Amino acid sequence: MADPPLYLLWYGWCPLELKKRRNRSTVPMVPSCDWGSHHVLSDERLDEIWRTRYLPVCSDLFDERCPLLNETVDAIRRSRRSERRE
Repeated sequence: MADPPLYLLWYGWCPLELKKRRNRSTVPMVPSCDWGSHHVLSDERLDEIWRTRYLPVCSDLFDERCPLLNETVDAIRRSRRSERRE
């Protein structure tokens, strides 16, 4: 029997709005010089990181078995591009 395919799905910032809310709630508890200062990034910085680091590598990990996934990712990319132009 062949080994089944392995898919690694990272949901660390999903949904992004909850990540932002968590960061805002953490701000009072983490000194800026602390090792945890990455938990207190501004919403704008989180958007920038998500847009530049994570969104470009989003892809259909389900080998097109979920046809709406690529369409959804492309729609998000288009909306983010139009937001930057405004």
